[in-house]
Amino acid sequence: MSNGSGFRKSGVWSAAARALFGSLLLVATLPLAASGPAFPPLIALPAGFAPEGIATGRGSSFYAGDLNTGRLLRGDYRSGTVEELAASPAPGAQAVGLEIDKRTNALFVAASTFGARVYDAETGALLESYPFATTGPNPVLANDVEITRDAAYFTDSCSATLYKLPLGPGGRLPAPSAVEAIPVTGDFTFVFVPAPPGYPCGLPNMNGIVASDDGRWLIIGNTVTSELFRVNPVTGESVKIALLDAPFSSPFTDGLLLHGSTLYSVENFPNRIAVIELSDDRLTGTIERYVTSPNFDVPSTAAFFGESIYAINARFRFDGSTPPQRDDDIVRVSR
Repeated sequence: MSNGSGFRKSGVWSAAARALFGSLLLVATLPLAASGPAFPPLIALPAGFAPEGIATGRGSSFYAGDLNTGRLLRGDYRSGTVEELAASPAPGAQAVGLEIDKRTNALFVAASTFGARVYDAETGALLESYPFATTGPNPVLANDVEITRDAAYFTDSCSATLYKLPLGPGGRLPAPSAVEAIPVTGDFTFVFVPAPPGYPCGLPNMNGIVASDDGRWLIIGNTVTSELFRVNPVTGESVKIALLDAPFSSPFTDGLLLHGSTLYSVENFPNRIAVIELSDDRLTGTIERYVTSPNFDVPSTAAFFGESIYAINARFRFDGSTPPQRDDDIVRVSR
């Protein structure tokens, strides 16, 4: 869980035209200045929306998905406004992790037990659907997604499996038949832990995912075991990343972000983001600090924008209670 076009007019504008343009520009900007502070620290989502995934798009745009319906929103970090991008695609649909391919402006959605869906991030049109075939006794639960130069990788929280969508030149989408299931071997193991109704295979195991800048390695987290792993995206071989200081784990790790060698692990129930400096081979790490906020309420995933991190509050409740409606669904913190 990783960071135009225009026209040119010939001729010379007259002084009057320039003055008129300046006046219009000033008038056009006045409502924006009066509407509220730029880049608000808290962003509210519509009542009843159950957020889980967030992704940064082009410009200052972001996207959020509804865990209960699969509905998608597009928002703007600068203004704090949101609008519907796409309605629920089907009864029972879910939207979990999200990622944007900036090359094509395609929004990739981990769609839980269905598999994956890809949307046009500008129009909201559904570009392609990718059902994932189960590889074992449990159903699929596509949880998070990472995009590299030549593939999109999805974690399955119900098995030790990665699903790969091979991408063509420039990020061209493949046919649904091109989906590959990659068994994750080595240190990673699936551990069943009973969960409340609604979880198809117990508590989620494989969860967040990021890729190294060169695409050589994937890093995944296991929420149940609080462990992080380096994974070979070709073979699926995994090696546990040894954290060299207390607590020697990343409890309740959910979404992941990677900037160079610095890994950010969203720890949902501890209400914090662990900042971990990784070794060059990505096999050891040191927890340098934690990013916290009094507004965190079980954050699930996060996205970079500039020097900020935007974390989305999932507000998971295992006791069956309904979390209160608040205005801090998305929380901005400094890196």
